[in-house]
Amino acid sequence: MTPQMPAPAPSLATLAHECGGRSPSTVELITRILREAIVRGTLAEGAPIRQDHVAAELGISKIPLREALSKLEGQGLVTMLPRRGAIVTTVSPEKIEDIYQTRLALEPQVLAGAIPHQTRADLDEAERLVGEMDQRGTEQLGRLNWQFHRALYAPSGREVALQILETLHIHVDRCVRLHMALIDRSRVSNMEHRRILDACRNGDVAMAQRLLHDHLDGIRRVMAEYFSRPQAAPAAANPAA
Repeated sequence: MTPQMPAPAPSLATLAHECGGRSPSTVELITRILREAIVRGTLAEGAPIRQDHVAAELGISKIPLREALSKLEGQGLVTMLPRRGAIVTTVSPEKIEDIYQTRLALEPQVLAGAIPHQTRADLDEAERLVGEMDQRGTEQLGRLNWQFHRALYAPSGREVALQILETLHIHVDRCVRLHMALIDRSRVSNMEHRRILDACRNGDVAMAQRLLHDHLDGIRRVMAEYFSRPQAAPAAANPAA
């Protein structure tokens, strides 16, 4: 199968409409719009976030915008520099390796704790999400991927671990949207999702852990190989942002 090029990055106005309206009025909504803009390449890696332009395009004041940027800094998506303002953090090969090593250490443990408490409804929801991933484009895969993993992990009751993992998945989502269309591993990943889900349905903790470990490590190795290529680069961002 020939890999597809990523879709063009949407404008901030388009993202505002997708996230809940053209005139965002809350810090949480503004944060969500900017997070989507970073994840989907509208705000490019390493680029300054021009607050005047962002405020004008979204029709908001700078006060909630600054609060939203502060939240994004806490999630590691934005860096605030003295006299330079906010810039979008770069997804480096070293950061991706760190993220996946952390996921490898944490997620199999969380899954093992969740399996004894998973209900049929939990597993049916995970299966629905796997089916949706088969049908959706690359721009939706990161969101659906986290929802799938969360459906399996949430019964563990480990809220702190889930919060950490959600932040890690946000960073992974950037790579999924900017690079995975070029890597073209989504179908393989979803087949692996189905095998993990089957092991959960069977209550086989050891098998589910092994399959999850192999799934995460496989993506880690593919990403490491991809970033080692001289031509590896994120998709072009919207220059007007």
